Amino acid sequence: MSDATPGGRQSTGETPATWAAVASSQARSAKVDTSRRASSATRAPSDLLPQSKELWHVLHERNDFQPQEDAVLEQALLWKDESARLRAEARTLKGTERAARLRSAGDAATVSLRYLRVLKFTDPTRPPGRSPGRRPHLPISSLTIGGGNHADGAR
Repeated sequence: MSDATPGGRQSTGETPATWAAVASSQARSAKVDTSRRASSATRAPSDLLPQSKELWHVLHERNDFQPQEDAVLEQALLWKDESARLRAEARTLKGTERAARLRSAGDAATVSLRYLRVLKFTDPTRPPGRSPGRRPHLPISSLTIGGGNHADGAR
């Protein structure tokens, strides 16, 4: 396993081991189909970087993905690879071009995380439900006085 990014420098937080550790700390509520017993695709897409291919394999070893979830995971990893490519390209640039590439890399990383969020990984260390410090959402309708549709009770 290599910890190098496409630009040749080591990444501090973007290694497959880091992503796998995050995924392993999150127990996923797997939808297991008794006829399959395995993930729908264990082979990583060919257009992924080696780090993303390794992460693909680790996630498929630990989770059971439906075909549509494989497509979402592929998109997440493709955007992660695009972010890494843009960061590597930004290292060679200066000034506004570098800033533009870094903004684009941040946007690509955000898209990748949004795709991963669709897969609904959960954290087994946190109890289900809302966190104890947060107040429940208060609907706007409960702010009316007198049971009418207006805040001052006039109809």
